[in-house]
Amino acid sequence: MKKKIISFLILVGIVVGIVLLSNNLDFGMAATDMMESDEMSIWGAILCEAFVSIHMSVFVLFPLAGIINRNNVVKTFIVLFCIRLVILIIGDIINPAVMMIIDFMSVFFGAFILVPVLGFTKGAVYGSKLAFHEYEDLEEHELSNIGFSNGELLKRVLLDQYIDIKYAFSDFDYKKLVELCSKNKYLLYKNELKLLEQVGDKRIFKDLNIIDSKIYDGYKSNDGITVKVVVKLEYYDYTVDNYNKVTNGSDTNKEDVMVELSFFKSLKHKDIEECPNCGSPVTVNSMEFCSYCGTELNFKVGEFVLDTESIVQK
Repeated sequence: MKKKIISFLILVGIVVGIVLLSNNLDFGMAATDMMESDEMSIWGAILCEAFVSIHMSVFVLFPLAGIINRNNVVKTFIVLFCIRLVILIIGDIINPAVMMIIDFMSVFFGAFILVPVLGFTKGAVYGSKLAFHEYEDLEEHELSNIGFSNGELLKRVLLDQYIDIKYAFSDFDYKKLVELCSKNKYLLYKNELKLLEQVGDKRIFKDLNIIDSKIYDGYKSNDGITVKVVVKLEYYDYTVDNYNKVTNGSDTNKEDVMVELSFFKSLKHKDIEECPNCGSPVTVNSMEFCSYCGTELNFKVGEFVLDTESIVQK
């Protein structure tokens, strides 16, 4: 991110150079004549630039922020907008008429050339597959805002939990999945496991190895705390039938994947209304175990659970 900001600061210098150079060109002379004839004042230029800011923000800066840093679009947008503001201030001091025209034309250049070209090279703005180095570690003060001081420890706990979840899936360990996953995530796992059981297959996750990982986002809401982790890992992922014959994937070649994980920690008391395994209503007498199927009911308040999981690259 810092390198990208430096690149834009260099762009500021280039734009300032263009404004200065334009004073010696016909374009600059025409704009200067406009100034001298009182047809354009600095306040008129500012008014026009304020109007252009709407189109610049919607069609250029916001899409560009998504291309530069999809993990934190709003923050990147604010940085880009501030850089543009600095350019406008410097340009208006030197030659407001020229700066106004350059700013106006840059909307068309940005919207019809810059954003499409960058978007094409990196993929769709909001659907592109990011490289691992494009994710940024959450800074210490951002971690402290959600109540943590040791990011490495938090990351290790969450990733160990994720590995336990993958092994629990391989073992059809519904109780473990109930303990470590949110209700929605558990139901997704459960549906997949039920389909495997129907056809007599078993999906094996084996020898999971974390290559690298980053906590790239974290925030508090009214309900709790969300922590997002991106992880590069390798493992065996294959499916076997009742005779332990591999029917899908490979038990000899490891897969390299990059996964985005979202963990949620509830800060509110939340009563469980139904068993996540069989759907039976939960009564006061069955708050720890379902009285119908015996499933342990511990969607625990105050502990992180895996909420979402998405493969970014494979």
